[in-house]
Amino acid sequence: MQTINTGLQREQVLLEHKTVQLIRRQDLTQPILTMRQTLQFGERQRNRGILDVRHSLGQRTNIRIGCEGLARIGISTGYKRLRHCAVFLSCPTPEQAELAIEAILSFAQSLDGIWLTASPEPGQGAPTESAKAEGVDSTASGDQPAIRSESADDLQEP
Repeated sequence: MQTINTGLQREQVLLEHKTVQLIRRQDLTQPILTMRQTLQFGERQRNRGILDVRHSLGQRTNIRIGCEGLARIGISTGYKRLRHCAVFLSCPTPEQAELAIEAILSFAQSLDGIWLTASPEPGQGAPTESAKAEGVDSTASGDQPAIRSESADDLQEP
């Protein structure tokens, strides 16, 4: 509500501002889709320079690999860093750091077209183990086998 003085009259006018945002629907039934950016020569050299600085000072090359998600920021769309979703690598040389980065990016790209499933709860066998015991082929339907994620707790020995 805003008051506007026009000459001798005083009027109250309700100002309304509407924005229409179109949000495109996407197919939620498709498996993971990946896209990897190609690294140009100049960008490769710049990355190498960044990694070489610590090595030239006699220090290990430290890398943080994090995750970002596409999100709305006000009226625009941008990537926001996901909290506590990062891994830190401490590599002895820049070459080892580059190889580690390449391995992680290659693994992420290998997920293209795959459905992931969560790890079973402790004390439960994986669904594929029981199917194997019964002689059922889990890939008989033509689907690619699913990859299960494991947390650090799952990797510890009892």
